[in-house]
Amino acid sequence: MKYFEFKNAISRFLFFSTHISYMGILRVQLSNWEKKGLIIRLKRGLYVLNENNRKIEPSRIFLANSLYSHSYVSTAYALGYYDLIPEKVEDGTQSFL
Repeated sequence: MKYFEFKNAISRFLFFSTHISYMGILRVQLSNWEKKGLIIRLKRGLYVLNENNRKIEPSRIFLANSLYSHSYVSTAYALGYYDLIPEKVEDGTQSFL
């Protein structure tokens, strides 16, 4: 499978997993595409397209819940996210990927 075909099939999803994709030769291609910077590995078996090829930008909250299934959003973070409290922790990063 060519990267262009793969990108067109996957670009509407936030991320993709090797559990739902083809096995065998695609795993070798995923490894090669990761080395070239075309995809980013979030954790073993979980990938996202690079910033130039994504149609949807995943939020930090969604990614946290995807990476750690038992994660949660604290009340302080949620209130700060919606600017309901004046105190808010800034981490200083522009992009998380």
